[in-house]
Amino acid sequence: MSQQVAKFSVGQIIQHNLFDYRGVIVDVDPIYQRDDAWYERMARTRPPKDQPWYQILVHESESE
Repeated sequence: MSQQVAKFSVGQIIQHNLFDYRGVIVDVDPIYQRDDAWYERMARTRPPKDQPWYQILVHESESE
């Protein structure tokens, strides 16, 4: 697996194209860092684990 460079950085405001939400990036992991159970439950589109993963604070949401 090869690592890719992150397109976005901490503090950047984004508009998610697929899920249509707006938020701010609060952390970037170079590759997937969570456990497989979280991936199965939350990563609906099954994005590659060897690419950058972003933690986003979603606008008008109470969870990350």
